[in-house]
Formats: sequence, C-alpha cells, structure tokens
Amino acid sequence: MTHAELVDRAARWLRNTVGCGVVATEEYNVGRSIPDAIGWKSSCSYLVECKATRSDFFADAKKHHRRYPDWGMGEVRYYMTPPGLVSPDEVPEHWGLLEARPKQVRILRHADHFSALKIAWNERPLLVKLLKEAT
Repeated sequence: MTHAELVDRAARWLRNTVGCGVVATEEYNVGRSIPDAIGWKSSCSYLVECKATRSDFFADAKKHHRRYPDWGMGEVRYYMTPPGLVSPDEVPEHWGLLEARPKQVRILRHADHFSALKIAWNERPLLVKLLKEAT
C-alpha cells in the first residue's frame, strides 16, 4: 500500500468512522508540520500520520514536533500503516495505531487526548489557510 493510498484511507476514516465534518490532507501548515490527514469534529481534532515503510515510521520520531508533542497538531493522534508494519508497543505514548486492511481500518491501539489549548494554537494557521481557500 502506498503513502497516497494510506492518506486517502485516513481521510475516509476521519469522515466516515470518526465523523469529522472538516478533513484536510497533506496541507502545508505555515512554519509547522504537514499533517497527512487531519479532521475536526465538534471541539476535537484528529491527526492521522500515514507510514508505508518501517524506516519512515522510525524517522518520524526524529521530527521536532514528535519530540515535543505540545508543538504538534491533533488532540487525538494516530499512525496508519499497512497490516503488520508496526506493532502497538512500537507506537509512542499517547498515540494510537490504525491498520489499513483491504476492506476496513482496524484500531490496534486507541489514542489518548493531548492538551486541547496548546494544540488549538498550533492548528490555527492551518484552519485560517483552509478558510481563506474556501472563500
């Protein structure tokens, strides 16, 4: 499964399973990370980072906003991988793990919530950008 296919699956999962009314994929976030898929539902945001290879998954841990979670986006954060790529015990603390199977997305580990106040601040530039593009 390619990265692009995982991103598409993540966006559909956010819309159809989580129920996010607004979903964006691979949007540049001024001076911050580029989320693979992010969605907003009511007052909560969900981030899905897609990893098609083990090396990409382990390289992700070196990013600044992974080492300092308050700088990241998504109050609820998941990794999405093809089946068997990553085990739940390899996923960082508070992150969840989604497995993209041919006909379903399976939750292998549920995610915890991160601090909403700090995350909302980090997401603001992306939300403003999306609103400008919509008008």
